Amino acid sequence: MVVIKVRYELHPHDALALRETRAPRVRRVLERRIRDAAVALSGRAQRKLSEGNHIASGALWQSIHAHPESTVGDPVWAVEATGVDLVRGPMWQYAAPVEFGGRPHMPPFVPLAVWANVKLGLRDRELYRFVNALRAKIRAQGTQPTHFMSDAFEEIAQEWESGRLGRLVLQEIVDELTG
Repeated sequence: MVVIKVRYELHPHDALALRETRAPRVRRVLERRIRDAAVALSGRAQRKLSEGNHIASGALWQSIHAHPESTVGDPVWAVEATGVDLVRGPMWQYAAPVEFGGRPHMPPFVPLAVWANVKLGLRDRELYRFVNALRAKIRAQGTQPTHFMSDAFEEIAQEWESGRLGRLVLQEIVDELTG
């Protein structure tokens, strides 16, 4: 499983001032922006998988979702990607190896065969030869990372760092306080 948590943090001086003034109204704006950032992150991670042609069954793509976490204090949203093995079910999550790559190892035949059948439409001898060649390659070289989640996160972070999103949030706070 790959999880990225999205939250806001205020400078202690700002937090004190907000707590004493109009904190609930500012908090609503920040909560909305945290939710929007988490939803955008999950959508971009899905797009990264699509752009990289990393979709076979769609299980990993469909497993990417944003949801609020119940915490005391600041709101936190988690963006998760699990992936579920087509054959073995939810106990065989594979998002992390897709995101980070994998060390050389001998993967099991059946999940690769199911993947090759779904992704490439291979059957019988052609399927058997392809899967065994792929297993040998993974055994020798491991698997390459796709960075679908971290690349999506970097895009969002760059938008915040550029100041574009920060200015929008600041304007929303001003509008909330003066409106």
